[in-house]
Amino acid sequence: MSVWINLLLLLAGAALLAKASDFVVKQAVAFAQRMRISPFVIGAGLLAVGTNFPELAVAAFSHFAGDSSLAMSVVIGSNMANLGVLLAVAALFIPVHINREVLNRDVRAYFWVSVALLLMALDSRIDRLEGLVFLFALLFYFWHLFRHKPQKLEAAEEKIELESLFKLDLHSGLFHLLSILAGIAALLFFAHITSTSAHALATELGIASGLIGLTVLSLATNLPEAALMFSALKSRQATLMVGNLVGGNILRILFILGVLAAGRTISLTPAEVWVYVPFQLVMAIVLTLAVYLQHEIRKPTAIALLVIYGFFLGRALTLT
Repeated sequence: MSVWINLLLLLAGAALLAKASDFVVKQAVAFAQRMRISPFVIGAGLLAVGTNFPELAVAAFSHFAGDSSLAMSVVIGSNMANLGVLLAVAALFIPVHINREVLNRDVRAYFWVSVALLLMALDSRIDRLEGLVFLFALLFYFWHLFRHKPQKLEAAEEKIELESLFKLDLHSGLFHLLSILAGIAALLFFAHITSTSAHALATELGIASGLIGLTVLSLATNLPEAALMFSALKSRQATLMVGNLVGGNILRILFILGVLAAGRTISLTPAEVWVYVPFQLVMAIVLTLAVYLQHEIRKPTAIALLVIYGFFLGRALTLT
């Protein structure tokens, strides 16, 4: 009975966690619009950070409770699901064009960040110094991001995309700020429930908690990105969301792993070193080659991403 209770708590916690994250993101976007922050800052920075709240909260609770495996698997699993499920499924319906800015800013950065993660993981740990390196790299990424802001025409196009994705009723800035704080409190509460129930379920089933992080949690915490991608597909405006997906993957590595490692060394299992991290690099290589050669994600690339994701999950299951 405890297995079913923990499973129910896990699913309910993950669903409510995603809902709380979606609420925080929408209120943050509304607050930014009320404060007249540029659409570029909202799209390139706020959305990528905001949609990573679930992974950050779950990973932080797990890591500082002593379960680095669950924290690492949530980060890598979410990155793999972002490209191997969300982007791949989207590209099966319509070709997803990648403009030069996203290519130079995000795709190239994601490739090198994935390489750096693999090199740092070879000694089976990510220590505090390496965590600080990630955080400094994050600052450089944001500096580059805002230094090369789009021209007026591109900024106007992003504003149209944002308005089509977020049709919100704007209230006072104080109202949205208080809503953000309330949403963050709810998010932390549900993240605690999700993390605790995931660890308890893994113990009951006799499996590694990382497997739950790779499957249930990584897919559930990607619900905010899935909702945004679905909205972008309906309006056929997926360019902004590609930058959000790839930028989100960069932030999971630099921000989430950087914060966790800076606070406490992340110990890695052999599976994480030789399977999880290398598979993510393979995914980054395929994405980078497709974008450089075609400047868009077409059906063959989408199928390749899905196949890589399938092999990744299969290999993870055989190691459990």
